[in-house]
Amino acid sequence: MFVPSMPSIADDFGAPYPTVQLGLSLYLIFMALLQLVAGPVSDRIGRRPVLIAGMTVFIIGSVVCMLAPNVEVFLFGRVVQTASAVGLVLSRTIIRDIYPREKSASMIGYVVMGMAVAPMIAPAIGGLADEMAGWRAAFVLLTLFGAVALAATVIFLPETNTSEGQTARTQIATWGVLARMPAFWLYAMTPTLASMVFFGFLGGGPAVSDAFLGQTPFEYGLWFSLCALGYLIGNFLSGRFSQLRGIEAMIRDGSFVTLGSTLTLLVLFALGLDHPAALFIPIALTGIGNGLVLPNATAAVISLKPEASGAASGLQGALQIGCGAIASIIGAYAARGGESPVGLAVALTAMALVALAVALIAIRSPSDADSNAAPTPEAAYLVAPDPDADGLSAEVSGHDQDGNPMTTRVVTERPLTLYLNRQEIVTMMTIGDHPDLLAVGYLINQNMLRPDDEITAIDHDDDLDVVVVRTARATDYESVLQKKVRTSGCAQGTVFGDVMEGFDATALPAGAVLRTSWLHGLTKTINTTPSLYLAAGAIHGCVLCERDRPLVYMEDVGRHNAVDKIAGWMRLNGVAGADKIFYTTGRLTSEMVIKTVMMGIPVLVSRSGFTAWGVELARQAGLTLIGRARGKRFTVLSGHERIVRDMDWSKVADETPDMRRKGAGDSSRMGGTDKALIALAGKLLIAHVAERLAPQVGAMAVNANGDAARFDRLGLPVFADTIGGHAGPLAGVLAAMRFASDRGAAFTHVATAATDTPFFPTDLVTRLAAAATTPDTIAMAASDGNRHPVFALWPTGLAGDLERWLAGTDTFKVMAWAKRHRFAPVEFGPGAHGTSGACVMADSPPRFGIVGWKNSGKTTMTANLTRELIDRGHRVATVKRAHGAFDIDRPGTDSHTHRQAGAQEVAIVSSARWALIHENRPDEAEVPLDDIIARLSPCDIVLVEGFKGAPHPKIELRANHDKARPALADADPAVVAVACDDAPGDVAPDGKPVFRRDQTEAIATLVEQVCGRQTLIDDCFVNDGQRMRHDDVLSLLANRLEPVTGTTTVSVVGAQGRIVAVPVTAPGPVPRSDNAAVDGYAFAHAAYLKGPDRLPVAGRIAAGATATGPVPPGRCVRIFTGAPMPAGTDTVAMQEDCTVLQDGAIAVPAGLKAGANRRRAGEDFMPGDPVVRDGQTLRPQDLAALAATGHGTVSVRKRLRIAILSTGDEIVPAGAEAGAAQVHDANRPMLLALAGQAATTVTDLGHVGDDADALRETLATAAADHDLIITSGGASLGDEDHMLAVLDELGKRHLWQIAIKPGRPMMFGQIGDTVVLGLPGNPVAVLVCFLLYARAVIGHLAGASVTPPVAYTLPAAFAIDRKKTGRREFLRGWTEADPETGVLNAHKFPRDGSGLVSGLQAAYGLIDLPEHVDAVAPGDPVRFIPFAEMGLMPGWRPLPADRFGGYAPLSVALHWLSVLFAAALLLTAWLDRPELHGLAGLVAAPFLLVHTLRRLKRGFPRAPDEPAILSFAARLAIIAMLLAMLVIVLSGLSIVLSSDRISGLAGSDIVLPWAPGPALTAAAHAWHGAAAQLFLAAAGLHLLAALSYGARRMHAVTSRIVRPVPGGR
Repeated sequence: MFVPSMPSIADDFGAPYPTVQLGLSLYLIFMALLQLVAGPVSDRIGRRPVLIAGMTVFIIGSVVCMLAPNVEVFLFGRVVQTASAVGLVLSRTIIRDIYPREKSASMIGYVVMGMAVAPMIAPAIGGLADEMAGWRAAFVLLTLFGAVALAATVIFLPETNTSEGQTARTQIATWGVLARMPAFWLYAMTPTLASMVFFGFLGGGPAVSDAFLGQTPFEYGLWFSLCALGYLIGNFLSGRFSQLRGIEAMIRDGSFVTLGSTLTLLVLFALGLDHPAALFIPIALTGIGNGLVLPNATAAVISLKPEASGAASGLQGALQIGCGAIASIIGAYAARGGESPVGLAVALTAMALVALAVALIAIRSPSDADSNAAPTPEAAYLVAPDPDADGLSAEVSGHDQDGNPMTTRVVTERPLTLYLNRQEIVTMMTIGDHPDLLAVGYLINQNMLRPDDEITAIDHDDDLDVVVVRTARATDYESVLQKKVRTSGCAQGTVFGDVMEGFDATALPAGAVLRTSWLHGLTKTINTTPSLYLAAGAIHGCVLCERDRPLVYMEDVGRHNAVDKIAGWMRLNGVAGADKIFYTTGRLTSEMVIKTVMMGIPVLVSRSGFTAWGVELARQAGLTLIGRARGKRFTVLSGHERIVRDMDWSKVADETPDMRRKGAGDSSRMGGTDKALIALAGKLLIAHVAERLAPQVGAMAVNANGDAARFDRLGLPVFADTIGGHAGPLAGVLAAMRFASDRGAAFTHVATAATDTPFFPTDLVTRLAAAATTPDTIAMAASDGNRHPVFALWPTGLAGDLERWLAGTDTFKVMAWAKRHRFAPVEFGPGAHGTSGACVMADSPPRFGIVGWKNSGKTTMTANLTRELIDRGHRVATVKRAHGAFDIDRPGTDSHTHRQAGAQEVAIVSSARWALIHENRPDEAEVPLDDIIARLSPCDIVLVEGFKGAPHPKIELRANHDKARPALADADPAVVAVACDDAPGDVAPDGKPVFRRDQTEAIATLVEQVCGRQTLIDDCFVNDGQRMRHDDVLSLLANRLEPVTGTTTVSVVGAQGRIVAVPVTAPGPVPRSDNAAVDGYAFAHAAYLKGPDRLPVAGRIAAGATATGPVPPGRCVRIFTGAPMPAGTDTVAMQEDCTVLQDGAIAVPAGLKAGANRRRAGEDFMPGDPVVRDGQTLRPQDLAALAATGHGTVSVRKRLRIAILSTGDEIVPAGAEAGAAQVHDANRPMLLALAGQAATTVTDLGHVGDDADALRETLATAAADHDLIITSGGASLGDEDHMLAVLDELGKRHLWQIAIKPGRPMMFGQIGDTVVLGLPGNPVAVLVCFLLYARAVIGHLAGASVTPPVAYTLPAAFAIDRKKTGRREFLRGWTEADPETGVLNAHKFPRDGSGLVSGLQAAYGLIDLPEHVDAVAPGDPVRFIPFAEMGLMPGWRPLPADRFGGYAPLSVALHWLSVLFAAALLLTAWLDRPELHGLAGLVAAPFLLVHTLRRLKRGFPRAPDEPAILSFAARLAIIAMLLAMLVIVLSGLSIVLSSDRISGLAGSDIVLPWAPGPALTAAAHAWHGAAAQLFLAAAGLHLLAALSYGARRMHAVTSRIVRPVPGGR
């Protein structure tokens, strides 16, 4: 703003222009120095305090400049003004705090675009102010703008730096780390050099404008707006395209635009043009170039180390401003006082040329200096798997084939049910980590979550294995889910038509460069990354990469889950895929290709192969596929990326050990040694293999490459591969054939076995030899239809063919060559799926059979099991054995015509499904079941209908009409269970379970058990020592606590509230026999239909009596409610409906149905039906059920022994007199009552003061005879808080401090076998912690089934401006129906301190705000947990908190003060007192500013039935008040400074720095008065709206209060 006035300032002070120009140069230099400090300090203490301090100092510097008497003071003021630098540096840092790298570049562009408005209009405003009132007017405006910025910071800006502050030493170390990063210098110098061009213009441009072009300051300011406009356009383009095109492309384009602009300037000045356009239009292009370069390069700089983004931003800003200061000096001297515009153009062009060179080097250089070096901390993953993480894997124990015990680790898989809003979408199997990312990614990839959908919450319940994604948009995908069920058999199944939606319209970015050094670096880093699944021998990993840096590594049960997790991560973090690489560790499918395209990622890399359809889809979308990325070998299968070979390949090994995956022999995953040399049970793995192999073969040798000496201890020959390259296992087979042939003609076959499989069958080679019936037959182990080439018998006579194959093909798959010869599969183990000696391969789908005689219901059972298993998250395939020449085709179809023409195989394909029909030749045998299953797509379980003779486990179905036939289970040991029409018992005589055929769920559970598909339960939780989250605490309690109470038998009478120890079933039917439901007459319905209207009475049966003999047809008996129905009767007519005739017979009304008013035997309970379950808390209705089934006693858990203790010197018992510094003990009575609600025995330990010895003695004594001790208070870190120290001394502390509010300092530990639960001291925190955690602790210890309370999602009727993320908050609140809509809303108390007991009385329940929520607006969905769900009665409903018409008292006071000041402004105007008039405006300004900003921020509430026009009027009034306030301040300041009275008071020796002229003063008076009237009118309208709101709201409240409320309140 002051730049156009620099010549005027020089004239005013009589100083040379270069001296005044120091006001710009010094400002830039000190700004650079300040940025070095501001960024790190904000990393330490927070962004907000630094910004407030900086803006305050800036205001002081502006005042100094405004009052400066000479150039020296002026320059000092300019240096002080540099405090505004904190706004520049921290604005970028705040954006990086909130957004990820790509999104931050876009947001910086948008924000700087807004900031560019200031330099666009500031020179014009400064020039105009200079012409009208002198150069000091600019600094008056700067003072006012600084005040507005300071107020906005205080009111609106939250703290965005949530990381822990760093010490000064750490800050200095961080600078050192940044300084040692080449990438930092390259990216930091790129915007620095680009901005030097602009700063150079600022240094010399004003002089050229004044001396060469002859412009006034105002004209210069107007033309300068073009430069700011260019900068605004450049930043807009950055905001619009940075995510799409990538950071590097935007930097390159901006650098070229900058160079082009300076060259244009040089040419125009060289041609002698002296029009202002010749100067400002090229500089406007410079602004565009800077707008492209600066946001993107800044985002790259501060993303190198996000945890030190403040320090990085400060260093980069210091470089930029410091070099800018130098550039401004260079520009000033190059212009030579405006006499040499060509010199200025030459200087700017040189700077632009250097800037372009550095930018090109930066975008071409990899992120790390040496891509072959080990990954640096800067290249670390943002998210990566942790094989050691608890819950993701579990150690299981078992026995090998010889019966020896063994242990191994397996990946834990668990079901996860996904809801979108209130609709259940799918249940999938997952390893359990990142459920939020998996849920969001799945919904995105199923086209159920739109790009513009706002995700309002993601709730995960680890106990229930449920995740709920909530969106602002209402969703309903029932038709889609039904479609999936119809077309794929399950709601989880993928319908390609759904996944493909939008695929054709997706355009991937083109023209990017992919470097082979990146591929090599990615392969090396990813292959040496610890992996959960690779530790178990499988491949399920996917990695999101950027250039040569892997960012996010995800694993899961299937790689499609991993893809979904990455898609969810990108969505939740705002990360675009334009400049990313997707890397997978295994084979790709077409669905993975589709999902990669839908994520907008242009490159897909795999270490394995691709499906042909996947390659075709990639070509359609322009997706670049890189296949088999090993060492030098990178095969480009599709796409338009330009592959740049930028490595010295002579220095790159074909296959370094560090690059091999574990499955290919990588030793890094096994502790840095060969897998074969790992010890197991006292011997090496290879020694176990040799021990088993020796009895089966004639001689043994080891095939190993590298150092053979490592196998010397075995005493076996060692030979290496005879060919190089990447032939894989076939190279080893060929070497073995050659090795055996060299040993003599006796060795005709070579048996191979893996050196890390110590428990293969002891007869495997013998069975392989028996299968090799011809000299050229290859016998190979197989299981479940999957062949295992590592265990095979190879004829040595095939060595020549194999060598020729390896020399002439690029296909090195074992089966590709083996299928060229005779092939014999051999079952790997003698038993499969749980039988003795079985060794089931991890990739083999387990099968389960359903067998039985004809018409036994096998197909129905198969269909029912398929549906049930799919509902449990399994992928199910089915195979059916048919008889004879079945046909699934019909005449008249095209496929039938093909078959009739003689085609042996006919394939039918559509977008919905495909089928293959194979015609057996007359000499062709029936295809084996193994071969059929081998053709199936990957699945979890194969259900096989039929195939009685197959060895897989089966269940036999026996119908009643099959009883004369022999049982299949007697002859087939593979039959593991029986299902029949009427199950005689739980277990058959031979020990096999027997089910009723309708017990589908129980049979499905058996299938899971037999097939090994049950989910393992996480039974371990380790506290990491940091503040734990709410869900983690509940998991900790559930995993660590077990029942400690014994069992006892009690009478059913009085057993309410006790916990069942042993489940109870009904011993017999209830009712025991058919009986009457009413008083009336019983008869046979058949005779009633045929006979006369009258029925003679044959007898009388009362309740409790025994039924007499049968009742003859045509007669009835008098019967009473509950009496048994005699034989010969089946219907009862109510006595009220019957008429007694004179002869004693009964006239029965017409229209009775058979069985009317009859209770059937067993209709309530059948024998064996569960009555109560173990862990169930007995309710009155449960006692009724026990008594009804004949149980007089029940086995229950003994009562849990609980002790309650209060601590603290400030506590006095209830009823005692409390001193000024004391409070009554509210916690202990409340805890005694809460603990006494359960099946417990509660002991009151009273109160212990802040005395460590007394506390130690009390706890030690209580621990001796109690199961649980609950304390309140003393769990913090105060000097008088001894609870932690005493617990650590007497026992063990498992948990302390939780990330919740209230209740953070909760403690969980134990003393001996006694659990200790330390609650906080404030009553609200005590109640919240008891309900959330102590109830669960009591339940687990007492043996009860613990279920989380049900939470209801309700719209919020309150607002919370700021909430700390990472912390769960539980607010006290109540529910109330909106009087206008009837919708139930959640309200919170305005005063929610943790010591306010009154809120507990009134509350209906708790409002649960999860960790990720940072603010709540009215209408936002929140979780409300009623107290009734946790065993408490709700409180009384409070008066509304908005009794002041929707405002807090502070708002009311500010409003009335604003109105009074507006009236004072009018009064002083009417009295013609200008000095008072101006002073009133200045004094009123802060009140008006704060009030209007608060109203703009908080909005205006609507009352019930309030017209919309009233709310609109209120908002219009607020805006009018704000505009009027700005005019009042400016005009008031003008009036004050121009007043004669004020000048007189100042004295004659003091000259005011600025005195407005008469015309401006008159205008100020007019504007001042008009603005005061506008403000008063707006304030009146605002007050009217507020009063209207208050009246309507209080009417609704009064109507509610005067209504009767249950309970007499």
